Amino acid sequence: MVRTSHIARDTDGTASARRTVPGLELPPPTGPHAVGVRTTHLVDDGRADPFRPGRSRELMAQFWYPARAEAGAAPGRYVSDTMSPLVVDGWEEEPGCSGLPRDTAAGVLVHGIADAPPAPEARGCPLILLSPGHGRYRADLTALGEDLASRGFLVAALVHPADAIAVEFPDGRIVPYREPDGLADGDTGDLSGRYLDVRAADLGFARARLTAPGFWWHALLDPSRAGVAGHSLGGAAAAEAMRLDPGFTARGEPRRHPVR
Repeated sequence: MVRTSHIARDTDGTASARRTVPGLELPPPTGPHAVGVRTTHLVDDGRADPFRPGRSRELMAQFWYPARAEAGAAPGRYVSDTMSPLVVDGWEEEPGCSGLPRDTAAGVLVHGIADAPPAPEARGCPLILLSPGHGRYRADLTALGEDLASRGFLVAALVHPADAIAVEFPDGRIVPYREPDGLADGDTGDLSGRYLDVRAADLGFARARLTAPGFWWHALLDPSRAGVAGHSLGGAAAAEAMRLDPGFTARGEPRRHPVR
C-alpha cells in the first residue's frame, strides 16, 4: 500500500487536527479498463457447514470486473466500519502497522467503482477465483483483483467463514475465526490442513455458481476459461481445487478489448 494522509472529521463535518490519522491507498491498476466492484452472498444449499452445525455453507464474494467509467462515480470500500477494527488488529504484527487507529482499514483508498456498469466491450472474459491466506479476509487481495480486472479478467475473491479473521454477511452477522473441533489444548498441529478440504469445496462451488447461466456477469464471461489462485493457505486450496475440479481450465491471455 502507498501511505498518504487524511484528516478525520468530526460528526459535524469539521476537521479535527487532534484526529489526524495515517491514510493508505492501494496502487492503481495497470490495465486499460476502469474497474467495477460488487459483493455477493453465496449459499451452497447442498452442503452443510462443518463449522456451524445446522446451517448450509455460506460464502461472501467480492467481484472486480472491467467497467464503464462514469464521471463522479463513487469508489467502493476496502472494508466496512464494522470490519475495520478486526482487520487493524490483524495488522499489528506487520512492519509499520503497530498502533494504527482502529478505523484505518475502513479508510483505505481503493480504485474499484462501486456497482459500476460493466464495460460494453467486455466479452469473453476469463474468470479468476482468489482465495486469501489463513486468518485473512477477502479485501486482502484487492490490489491483485483490481489489476486483473483492469486487464480484462472477471475476478472473484472468496472469504471462507471460520478460518477468516471474520466474515460479515449482508444481514449484519459477523462470523468470527474458529479453530476446528477436536483440537486438544495447546495443540499446534496443522490447522491449515484441517481447513483445506472445505476451502477446495468452496472454490469448486463458487466456480460452478459464477459460470452458470443467469449469474449477472454471464454475458461477459467465457465459461470455458476459469482459473484459481491464492495466497498461502489460499494457494494450497487453489491447487487442491484444480486437482478436484476439471472446470478450472484457464489458459492464455484475456481477449483484448478496445478502450473507450
